[in-house]
Amino acid sequence: IYKITNIHLKDRIYGGNSVCNFKGDTNFDLIFRTLAKFKYNNLFTLQMARGDSGKEEDIVKYYRDNFKEKYALYF
Repeated sequence: IYKITNIHLKDRIYGGNSVCNFKGDTNFDLIFRTLAKFKYNNLFTLQMARGDSGKEEDIVKYYRDNFKEKYALYF
C-alpha cells in the first residue's frame, strides 16, 4: 500500500509555459475529485506563477481563494 503525504499543484499550458493556477490546461476538478474519492487528507503545496511585480498580494489571494473554492467543492 502506498500513502501519498503531499500533493504539489502547478498549472501550465500543454506544451508551453507555467501559468497562474486554474488558468491553464491542468484538470484540477479531476485531481480534486480523485483525491476526495480516496479520502486524501494531507498537505497541498501550491506552485504559483509569479504574476506582475508589485501585485504579489493580489496573486496570493487569487490562489488562496481559488484553492479554497475547489477544496470546499470536493472535501
